[in-house]
This record gives sequence, structure tokens and C-alpha cells, in this order.
Amino acid sequence: MSIKVTESAEWLRLHPVQRIELISVLMDLRPGCQIEYEPGSNITNLRNVFEVAGLEFAIDGLLSAYYASNEKGLIHSLGLGDVSNYNKIYPCPCCADPRIITNLGRFLLYPVCCVTEFIQVVSNDTQHEDFFKKWLGLVDSSDAGLSLLYCFHIPCSTECKDSLEFGSQVKGLLDTDYPELSEYFLQHKKKYLAHESGITLSGGGG
Repeated sequence: MSIKVTESAEWLRLHPVQRIELISVLMDLRPGCQIEYEPGSNITNLRNVFEVAGLEFAIDGLLSAYYASNEKGLIHSLGLGDVSNYNKIYPCPCCADPRIITNLGRFLLYPVCCVTEFIQVVSNDTQHEDFFKKWLGLVDSSDAGLSLLYCFHIPCSTECKDSLEFGSQVKGLLDTDYPELSEYFLQHKKKYLAHESGITLSGGGG
């Protein structure tokens, strides 16, 4: 990764999760990432980071997100950020065209099994809540549960091999080179799982 990127003032002004998402692409762990931003916020800083890092990018105004990639032409080839695809995605994820979700999964390097499972159960709130509770219960009791927290997607199961391998890669990279970001991401994902499970965390995780 270019030192010029990570030591820039623009980089340090990014939200920790935005930096983590970008690190996964800049270190070639995956071909692209989806960077969300607050509606109405100044996105010039984010665009400057993309440009300095040499990433191709496209904006998705309806999702308030950018797609950024280290593979030339990938964003365009998958139709991401294409306004003509919006009516296939909205008004809610469960109404989405599976082909669009599949392309997004390919772009973000989500395992095919996880994308398929997501398409099948995205509208089943009870099934999702039960899974999140199981996942959260594994975080402090197994290496597998901890590794899954470092994925950028919802795994198809707590035993998904591809998700475990990818999570371990991300965790290893952050633990070694960005320990503060690693700890932030851990607590951030714990809060997310607890929220989706309807559970209130105690202590530092709350």
C-alpha cells in the first residue's frame, strides 16, 4: 500500500470503518469495496483518497455509498452505480434482482454460498435474528466466531470455510499493522450483531 495514502491528512479524516474497507482493497484481499458516507457530508476528502490510491470509483447516490476497486473496468462491467439498475434494487433488498446482488457479491468477494443464502432468507427477520444470536454467542468462545466478525458480509453459516478464511486474513492484517483499527472493528461488529439480535451488551461492548 502506498505510504502516501495512509499518511495523508485525508486518510486520517476517514471514518475507521471506511479505512478498514479500503485497506482490504489496497492490500489486495478483495477487488472492491462499498464505502458508505453520511448524506449531505463533504465527499471530496473520500474522492481524494481514491485518486491518490489509484482506485477506480463510482458513486451510488441512492445508497449514499461509493464503489472503489483496484481492478480496472470492474465497476462498469458489473453495472454498479448504474442508475438504470436502481429500480431492480429498491424499494427494499428483498425486492432486488438476484443478478444485481450476485454481481455486488462478486465485486466485494463474498462467497457464492453466502450470497445465495442471503437472497433466499433476506426477508425472513426471525431466521436472521436467530443466526445473529448464535454468531454473537461464538465470538468470545471460539476462534471461528471471532474470525467471522472480520468478514464484511453475513456468512451463510458459522461454519462457512470461505468466510472463516477471509475473516482470518483481515484479522491478521489489522492485528499486525493496524491494531487500533482491529479493536475498533471488533467492538463495532459486536454492537452490530447485538443490535440485530435484540441483545443489550454490557461493559465495553455496549
